[in-house]
Amino acid sequence: MTTQPDRSFIRKGLKFLALSGMIVSMPSLAVSPAPMSPNNLNDTIQYAIDKNPEVQAQWHNFLASQQDTNSAESEYRPNLDFFADYAFMYKSYTQNERYDGASAKLSLTQMLYDGHRTEKNTESFKNTELVRYFELLSSVENTALDTYTAYQDVLRYRKLTEIAQQNYQNHLDVYKKIAAGVETGATRRADLEQISGRLALAESNLLTEKANLHDVSARFLRIVGSIPSKDLANVDFDENTLPTTFDDVMNNAYQHNAAFHAAIRNIDAKRSSVERERAGFKPRLDLVGEYGAQTYDLEGNDDATQNGRLALEFRYNIYNGKRTDSQVQRALEEVSRATYLREKACVDMRQNLQISFNDVRKLNDQMPILNQHLDASDKVRVAFKDQFSIGQRTLLDLLDTEIEYFQAGRAYANAVYDRNISTAKTLAEMGLLLSTLNIVKGEMPSLADLGAEEIPVDPETTCPIAQIPDLYGEVEHPGPLAMPKATKFEVPAADDADGNTYRLTVNFKYNSSIIDQSYANDIAELAQFMKDHPDTKVEIQGHASLEGPDTYNQWLSERRAEAVATELVKTHQIEKSRVSSVGFGETQPIINAMTPEAHKANRRVESKITLIVKE
Repeated sequence: MTTQPDRSFIRKGLKFLALSGMIVSMPSLAVSPAPMSPNNLNDTIQYAIDKNPEVQAQWHNFLASQQDTNSAESEYRPNLDFFADYAFMYKSYTQNERYDGASAKLSLTQMLYDGHRTEKNTESFKNTELVRYFELLSSVENTALDTYTAYQDVLRYRKLTEIAQQNYQNHLDVYKKIAAGVETGATRRADLEQISGRLALAESNLLTEKANLHDVSARFLRIVGSIPSKDLANVDFDENTLPTTFDDVMNNAYQHNAAFHAAIRNIDAKRSSVERERAGFKPRLDLVGEYGAQTYDLEGNDDATQNGRLALEFRYNIYNGKRTDSQVQRALEEVSRATYLREKACVDMRQNLQISFNDVRKLNDQMPILNQHLDASDKVRVAFKDQFSIGQRTLLDLLDTEIEYFQAGRAYANAVYDRNISTAKTLAEMGLLLSTLNIVKGEMPSLADLGAEEIPVDPETTCPIAQIPDLYGEVEHPGPLAMPKATKFEVPAADDADGNTYRLTVNFKYNSSIIDQSYANDIAELAQFMKDHPDTKVEIQGHASLEGPDTYNQWLSERRAEAVATELVKTHQIEKSRVSSVGFGETQPIINAMTPEAHKANRRVESKITLIVKE
């Protein structure tokens, strides 16, 4: 049951701005730079819908359908025609064979009965108007989703470009160190070739990400109508944004999915069309009134005459070549087509929800694991860098950890933005993306404004919920492993008499053995390691650069090693029997050269960890 809509709501200038108001202006022929988008998500979505041509087209399609409804309703009203002419006439059977004159006639026709053709035609166009209304809502929701996706993709590739830039810089730093070593003869040329290849790959990855960023920015411009702001503020969805079960997701979609409701209303429109065509089998009754006047009589004399007529006109078609039968059958086929289109809308909606909802579940489970991988690969990368500097790791080991860290960073970043987009897809398919983002639809008309009511949906007959077997639940899923606290120090094997040697990140003031406390983190970590492993002992080894006298460098290396050992004993309460120190002066350089790079690498403190031999 529908009520007549308040047409003044439209006549007063219903301005659909979708979300904030729509201003339609003539396009300028002058070429001007694209404007900058807002820097927050909600304003960007509002801006996109205001400017999006697809939304504008759907809006005017909706307005056109309202005029179709108005046109159909006009058949209820009388039809008033005025006819006038001035003619030159010839009649062979009158006294005046040739004469001329003027005539005029006013005719009024009022339909009294037409087999309910006008009623069903109006009903059909009214339902078509509602179809266009829901198609408009669907276009707005889809544009919001496209905008959100483009927004997330710009943020994604900005992050991936940043990761690729850092990866390139890390490889470049290693390249510079290897190149300096090759110049002094301390490093093999094969290592330089290896790092050169990896550096080229890192640069290629950076260029690829920059190209991807350009492409998604171009897509952003197409959808939003402006270039992305430099400072886009993100809106992340959390695990509680969506319902917990797929049944709840589908029930929301039954109620709010605009494309699905457009397909349902289309069936009603086509059914009304069937009844409209069946009116051709019924008679038509009109009330007709006419009044006319002319400047001549029937004989052609110049005598003005008048005539009037009031009649009930009855019309009933007996045979028209079965045209009405064909029109009815065609309308029935349109009903069948609309029914199958509704089923297609159902299966499309259900599939999209099944995929996007499952993607969200999968990514919610993956993200802690990917984050753990990222943290672990970062710690391994740092540890390998230290171990490479003292010759315990090869260049290949170091470069492999850089690649793993780079890939882990990309995987985690992609997961973050993929989860946001999958959540947005689920919300959009449910018809709830705009409301979840707290975006109000402005002056968008409601069903009540259009004189219509909601149609209840029976899932069992309209669009049954089909569950996919939960194979996910049958797979063992241990979740993130409980990892011990990462440390770059390791307990040596029981049969390893040489122990493990690690470079400590400890800096001293020039020509001094006083520890700069801003670099005491490695000492604290070494102390904690020894507390956690009381069966170990450590030898602190001091080294000096090649500049300066040999005897002085020997003395300075011993003093610096002793300073670190004292820090372990006095500050961190490590037993004195477990700590020793020794200085090697300039006898064990990492880079045998007189360059600033070599001096920096050779001026170091190392820790040799061994097991305490129990007698």
